[in-house]
Amino acid sequence: MMTTSNALSKDATERIRREAFRLGFDHMAVTRPHIPQRYSQEFLSWCEAGLAGGMAYLTSNPEKRVQLERTYPGVKTIITLGVSYFQGPFPEKPGKGYGRIARYAWGMDYHEIIQSRLQVLIEKIKNILGTDFPCMTAVDTKPLLERALASSAGLGFIGKNTVLIVPRVNTPVGSFHVGSWVFLTEILLNIPLAHNVIEEKIQNGCGSCEKCLTACPTEAFEKPYRLKADRCIAYLTIENKGWISRPMREKMGDWLFGCDVCQEVCPFNARAIETRWPEFHSSKGVGPWVSLQDILSVSDEAGFKKRYEGTPLTRPKRKGLIRNACVVAANAGDETLVPSLKKLLNDGEVLIRGHALWALSKLEDQAEVKTLAERLLSREEDRNMREECEAILRA
Repeated sequence: MMTTSNALSKDATERIRREAFRLGFDHMAVTRPHIPQRYSQEFLSWCEAGLAGGMAYLTSNPEKRVQLERTYPGVKTIITLGVSYFQGPFPEKPGKGYGRIARYAWGMDYHEIIQSRLQVLIEKIKNILGTDFPCMTAVDTKPLLERALASSAGLGFIGKNTVLIVPRVNTPVGSFHVGSWVFLTEILLNIPLAHNVIEEKIQNGCGSCEKCLTACPTEAFEKPYRLKADRCIAYLTIENKGWISRPMREKMGDWLFGCDVCQEVCPFNARAIETRWPEFHSSKGVGPWVSLQDILSVSDEAGFKKRYEGTPLTRPKRKGLIRNACVVAANAGDETLVPSLKKLLNDGEVLIRGHALWALSKLEDQAEVKTLAERLLSREEDRNMREECEAILRA
């Protein structure tokens, strides 16, 4: 059986790291279940300032994300693992009628893919430590400030764009530049392991650089290290379940799902390592560009699920993804999509009807659009939909 000294040994942690790398995890850091005060204060202040948008799961009980000793009693060690999802340069847009997909969503949904390998790694850890033990895993699914944990363990630092940046990592096969194209996942153990032995703690490396802040299309950063969620394109297209405000729509450009602008311009991503996981390759999912016509023509939830099941694009559901496609269609100026947009004016989802009408106001003859708006206004009861119609009639 495992002794306390073995549990705390650096050798055990190093062996776990090697097994993790063999399984495809590119980075690993070990820490205790504690969020440093500078991160916990910033998170609580961010929540109190109302900057989380509609993400009530973050703000309803924010203390549980920073008081890990209370949230996870008995946990002594948190292993943070990183997986690169980078696939090289962004391909050229294949045509006007396509929407851009954030890099993390090109392939299969990372949640189940990473979870399956975590289970294999846990069995390896049990063999290394010579004992069975209860544990928990988190793949973006538990109340954890995972970037703060990874940073406090020395894996990287949180950049001015609020993402974790791993400037460099030492692996069993060499040292590599990494950047921020990284999925984070955690294993929570009730066994103490040697902490902070894998990576030397890294100080903030952004320096005076503010490329991410100035490049943001929607000016979503209130200041360095503080994001206004309701202005972030990633939030607007994925987490946001409702209407996209009219001032934000044109700023979305061709981003259909997520946004990578603040990461694309980051100097630390200039030489990022490519993913070793075939499941995240674009050939396994929707890829970097998706046809707007394909999305606008999905007529029901069953068809939507069949087409996008197993990919991250299911997260906003049919009404959210079609809402996004309507906005991108307008921004693309693709008049060939007008017939599909007109059909959506009769859709059962008011969210889709409203954004389709707005898109038509950017692509169709204004007299025709006002006629459509008058017709819809006469039968619509939803407050947001009526505001859409009235805005077009006032224009």
